Amino acid sequence: LNEKPQTVSLRYYGISPWEIEVIYNIFNEKFEVIQEETERDEYFKGWNKGAREEFVSALTITIPLPFS
Repeated sequence: LNEKPQTVSLRYYGISPWEIEVIYNIFNEKFEVIQEETERDEYFKGWNKGAREEFVSALTITIPLPFS
């Protein structure tokens, strides 16, 4: 059985390369990993302006498994 691995998506800004490498390696053991580094304004597009200014970095991890 040669199943295609499920894909985890990492979307981030302001995260150090070392931190991303650690996170990538954790998920890469079981999943295919897609990384998307974005600019701050792009990451928070659609957010309230005051809420965006509180963050110096952000990371969204999308995992394709049901939560139960």
